[in-house]
Amino acid sequence: MQEIGMGAFSNDTSLVNMSLGDQVKEIGSGAFAGCSSLKRVIFLGDVTSIGEDAFSHTALESIHLPDSLTSLGNGVFSFCYDESKPDSGLKEIVLPYGINKISSELFQGCKNLRSVTLLGDVTVIEAFAFENTALQSIDFPDSLVRIGDSAFRGTELTEIFIPRDCAEIGQYAFRETPVTAFQVAQENQVFMAGEDGVLFSKDGKGLVLYPYGRESKTYAVPAGGERIEKKAFYANPNLEEVTFPESLRDIGDQAF
Repeated sequence: MQEIGMGAFSNDTSLVNMSLGDQVKEIGSGAFAGCSSLKRVIFLGDVTSIGEDAFSHTALESIHLPDSLTSLGNGVFSFCYDESKPDSGLKEIVLPYGINKISSELFQGCKNLRSVTLLGDVTVIEAFAFENTALQSIDFPDSLVRIGDSAFRGTELTEIFIPRDCAEIGQYAFRETPVTAFQVAQENQVFMAGEDGVLFSKDGKGLVLYPYGRESKTYAVPAGGERIEKKAFYANPNLEEVTFPESLRDIGDQAF
């Protein structure tokens, strides 16, 4: 059997451990979704593709993804967490070299996921990929081009290093996190970090994003700043006063 079909074992609450035979190449969408007792999966063969929501809403605690893997669908590991067991679910995972896209909602709601290792040249982290996880740090590869909307919303990240090729950061990507400062690779042609860790456009004229976890109650936009981008300060819980320079020309939608 080369494929485990769509929904093949979905909502089977008796499954605790699963070994996938060496002939299995693909796992269909929702194949194990809702298997609320499933804690461990072993791959004996060269699986290349796992469909969307394949292991969502399971009790997965341990999974070693094969090096052959090249595709992970949306929400594959979403909500691997049991509300009745605070220490349950995935805590760490390594994504193999063949994965170059982190799909939407991939780990959304995995409340104890603290560590993710990206081995491949990931170019895109899509919307909600790590939303509401316990992720404390992540090393972005230089190849990363885009971070999607709410990708890291509600995580425990405190610092972010924007890599060389990153050119797009979606709305709310780091909202509701304790991020206090951004750092940016010197070679990045789109962004730069101010001395205080605030994210600016490369020319320093556009204030792109103010760190959500910064505790200061006041902030002065540096002289020469001309734009405050859309949602740059949106709903910041600590900031009470912002001072504008004379050079300011434009304030984006819902900037505050």
